[in-house]
Amino acid sequence: MSIEERDNDDLIRITHYINPHNFWFKHESAYLYNADEQEFQLELIEFCENTFGRGNITSGVYKPTQIGELVAVFYFQLGRWTRAKIDEIQQDLSGEVMCNVWAIDEGVPIKTSCRYIKPLPARFGKMPSTVKHGGLKGILPAESSYNYLEGRSVHKMVEAWCSGVVRVFQSLIEDAVSIKFCDQRHY
Repeated sequence: MSIEERDNDDLIRITHYINPHNFWFKHESAYLYNADEQEFQLELIEFCENTFGRGNITSGVYKPTQIGELVAVFYFQLGRWTRAKIDEIQQDLSGEVMCNVWAIDEGVPIKTSCRYIKPLPARFGKMPSTVKHGGLKGILPAESSYNYLEGRSVHKMVEAWCSGVVRVFQSLIEDAVSIKFCDQRHY
């Protein structure tokens, strides 16, 4: 593998961002053609469309009961079925059951009606996802305040990120031409 190929393999795309210590990403190479993954996705889509239809809500409403359950969800942004795990089940004020699911292969959360969720056979849980969970090392949340007794600004470590810092990092991610992970481990 050439240096250029290895450098391109380090390029990532953030799929879902919460804060600098908690985000999901895919390597850019995951968006390129991969025969095994392509075959798996086609098998999943074919199974779902033959069994449930294309986003068909009349094939019976499935109401998941278990958090973490493997399901298929019709993802309207892509116009196709995708694998997901149930994160939360809740009933809205009209009585409709809504679910928050994690789209395993897309790396995004989806809030959807149970009408667009169907059970998946266990065989579809075997293919690993190309989505990875990450966080930035060496960056810690802190607050600045002015200490009038010392006459200077002081920094104090805090438990959670303030919303302003989260937004700044998010805008850096959104505005970046490319994002790359560099191995900084020292043994």
